[in-house]
Amino acid sequence: MVELKKVGVLSTAKMFAILSLIGGIIIAVFAVAILSLIPAAAFNAFAQYHIVGLFIGLGALLLVVIPVLMLVFGFVIGAFEAWLYNIIAGKVGGAKLVLAGGVVQRFDLVSTARMVALIAGVVTIITFIIMALFNVLASAGLGALATLGLGILETVFAMIIDFVVFIIIAAVYNYLARRIGGVRVDIKGNVLRGIEPAPFAKIYGIFAAILGLFYGLLFTLIFALVPATSMQMQLFGIIGAFSIVLFPIIGFVLGFVYAAVYAMVYNWVATKIGGIRVYLS
Repeated sequence: MVELKKVGVLSTAKMFAILSLIGGIIIAVFAVAILSLIPAAAFNAFAQYHIVGLFIGLGALLLVVIPVLMLVFGFVIGAFEAWLYNIIAGKVGGAKLVLAGGVVQRFDLVSTARMVALIAGVVTIITFIIMALFNVLASAGLGALATLGLGILETVFAMIIDFVVFIIIAAVYNYLARRIGGVRVDIKGNVLRGIEPAPFAKIYGIFAAILGLFYGLLFTLIFALVPATSMQMQLFGIIGAFSIVLFPIIGFVLGFVYAAVYAMVYNWVATKIGGIRVYLS
């Protein structure tokens, strides 16, 4: 079993920034495509000229602003999370895993869940501190203290929930890795040079299918609790049955495609600017 002692802050920030930039470009293109679907004929003849010009200007602005914001946001988030991981790992130890032959065979449940819970807790408390500061600037009353107190309580609950959830996730991963094989990674010279798309997509797709099944059951339960006539109950029952089957299938397909594309993009970016630096012991 090895321990992830540290991750490279700059390499993580650069990778997050590039991946966020690519995501921002995709989002911007979709936003512009949606704008283009709004028919100019819906407006009167006088307004059509101005509306078309506005849409063109707004579309051009979105194509620039969204990717730039995503680039900056990705860099800051990547750097902060890597720095925070290193600080926490130095105090309580990093996440531990079994890595053999380039395959992540198993995660240590406690160390992995503890790391995720601590990072989530720090991020949550920082968020509430910022909210409290805004309240101070806005009202200078006791509401800010109440917000901060509520934030501390919610942080504790969030850390407990994250700890339990990620123990379950790590346990499910360990089970799947024994059955179908774990995620394959290429680590050379303390650099994560690549992620093999197929195993990563397969594992991610199964997790998405499990989540889809959970939402399908929840969807069915909600429909079952809704007062309705006999015909409506039959319709709700059919919708519920479809959701239990359909949601996991949709989840698996979308999760598989997303993870495969993510791995391929990561591998391509890593060949251009270098992968994320990881220090194992």
